[in-house]
Amino acid sequence: LLTLKVLMILKKKLRKNESSIMIIGVGAIGKRHLQSLIKIKGRVHLYLVDPILNFKKNNELYKFLGIGKIKSNKKIFIYKKIEDWTNKDFVLDLCIIATTSDVRFSIFNKVMNFVSTKNIILEKFLFNKINDYYKALKICSKKQITIYVNQWMRESLKLRKILSKYRSNKLDFKVSGVEWGMACNIMHFVDLVRHFKVKNSYVPYVRKANLSPMIRNARRNKFFEIYGDIEIKYGSHNLYISCTESKFATGSAPDGIDVEIKARDHKKKLIKLNLKPGLVKGVENIDGNVRYFTSKIELMSELSSKIFINLKNYRKVYLPSLNNSINQHLPICKLFSKHFEKNIKTKKGLCPVT
Repeated sequence: LLTLKVLMILKKKLRKNESSIMIIGVGAIGKRHLQSLIKIKGRVHLYLVDPILNFKKNNELYKFLGIGKIKSNKKIFIYKKIEDWTNKDFVLDLCIIATTSDVRFSIFNKVMNFVSTKNIILEKFLFNKINDYYKALKICSKKQITIYVNQWMRESLKLRKILSKYRSNKLDFKVSGVEWGMACNIMHFVDLVRHFKVKNSYVPYVRKANLSPMIRNARRNKFFEIYGDIEIKYGSHNLYISCTESKFATGSAPDGIDVEIKARDHKKKLIKLNLKPGLVKGVENIDGNVRYFTSKIELMSELSSKIFINLKNYRKVYLPSLNNSINQHLPICKLFSKHFEKNIKTKKGLCPVT
């Protein structure tokens, strides 16, 4: 009996120092999450759910995942589908749903039925059917679980520091560029505005939209990209979004994304940024004092482990909750849905963005 007690205590201690994470969908984004999370210190069990992984041997699997050889305190387990998960009594620390938007609601619903987890992170664009947003709200209202959406810009400490001087101002944001994937990336900038004292109860309001009838295929099959201009009011701030088409690949953003932030209540307060993966270049002008700067910012693949550690140890993250993200998504989703219906004859209420 004494030996059994000791074993149970040791098992609890081991479990406390062990991290358990499930990633559903191991495409481009799912891999980035994995590449970050596998670097977490200590014992980590990673449960990957994706039918494509079942056909790969270890060396080929690690190469496909982009992780190389893994340490002995890291374990990877492969599942073809979520229904194969039979450990419902085992509580995960985190489940990440990184599938495409067309199946994300179905997977989310299955996770709520088959998986016990303390936290869930869903990728955006959340869902591609408007009805799914309302169904998701009903589901999460009945479950005591923290659910977030990976609109990651506010998670960047370096970006928050650059923009901290503007938190007390009423602002005009201008986001523009060529082929920066407006349809799939707009939600990052809508959520970034929340950093400037926008209450969770506020909903973005689309004041005006001048969208181009030109719709291009996105990088992923059966999804599309949109071009044109959108004006959004969010709290006391205005957001002007613009994306133009070019000969470059859809969503390639060859010159990065230009962001201008101007204080309406302080006429001589302005910052201009050019954002590229992992890098921000900018110029700031406050009352004639001009400052040029270049700064590395965290990549999403670097933020995943930080987000997980903050969730597990401190219960503090800057990601929007599912409820708040749905409030952000719906006005945009409805706008895009009508545009797709008009121009490429999609079904009513469908928004094929991923």
